[in-house]
Amino acid sequence: MLINEAHILHLLINAILLVFDITNASSFISVQEWMNKIRPFFPEKTPVIGLLANKCDMEHQRAVTVERQTRFACEHSMLLHNVSARTGENIMLCFQHVLTDILCIKLTRAQKEEQRSVVKAEIPSSNHNQVFAGMQTPPSTVCSLQ
Repeated sequence: MLINEAHILHLLINAILLVFDITNASSFISVQEWMNKIRPFFPEKTPVIGLLANKCDMEHQRAVTVERQTRFACEHSMLLHNVSARTGENIMLCFQHVLTDILCIKLTRAQKEEQRSVVKAEIPSSNHNQVFAGMQTPPSTVCSLQ
């Protein structure tokens, strides 16, 4: 892209979304590099910038700490959302937040909560007494804690 085209294009940009993978630390470093490239194009009016921490459904494999991403978002005045492209978690909420910031609309807490998806989980009804009723354990004088 030519520099002139880039300068014209920045006049039309209202929002920038930067996405990184919470399970891949190098993707977070790439976001930092992108911020360094973006800033010079917006010396006067910076568009709304959203930082999307993707794969929030894989929290057990997190490589980028919540503190690190939060600090980075605060330092750069970015909206921060933990999302999952796979499950769709928080995607609508993120876009709603970006759009309301662009349009300078303040939503009530109730309006924000409307977009949060409720996770429903069934708890199977099992009677533990039925499972253990047929089992006989021999008496023991040894206690083992593991």
